[in-house]
Amino acid sequence: MKIVFSIRTLLIITWLLLTGTVFSQHIFHPKNNAAYIYGDKLSNPAGDRSIATGRVSIFALKSFAKEFPNVSDEKWYRIKDKYLVEFVKNDNRQKALYNMKGTLIYNINYGSEKDLPADIRKMIKREYVEYLILRATNVNEHNRNIWVIDLREDNQLVIARVENKIIEGIYRYQTD
Repeated sequence: MKIVFSIRTLLIITWLLLTGTVFSQHIFHPKNNAAYIYGDKLSNPAGDRSIATGRVSIFALKSFAKEFPNVSDEKWYRIKDKYLVEFVKNDNRQKALYNMKGTLIYNINYGSEKDLPADIRKMIKREYVEYLILRATNVNEHNRNIWVIDLREDNQLVIARVENKIIEGIYRYQTD
């Protein structure tokens, strides 16, 4: 009797373990889903990991349309639980990152010397007299306005940062 009870108990436990994994519910969390992070084949026919605007938070879409009207080449990407949009405005490439609620986290504008505000351009030209401005990138994040400027003179490259009217030379490179 004891052996029959032990075998029966063992069979029931084995059956529960085997069928428990077969009939258990799979807990789906969108953040763990590759389609959530990268977009799926249906919304990404180009294969560049961009997603269709129909898969973007309506709040992010509305905020973007309000903050950046009249843009072209708009492409959306999902990065975990945020949305990155790349676009062109006034002939400059830009990127903006939004959360699910449509709050702008940051905006990056890739421009040139002509896009620098006059006062910042004068500061840079005063500090780096013989240097040519190659690129001017404007980063807006949490009420901070930061300019990152790439400069070149002969065989030297400099990356300068300007925030609150203060210039900081970040990197200096020698080229051959």
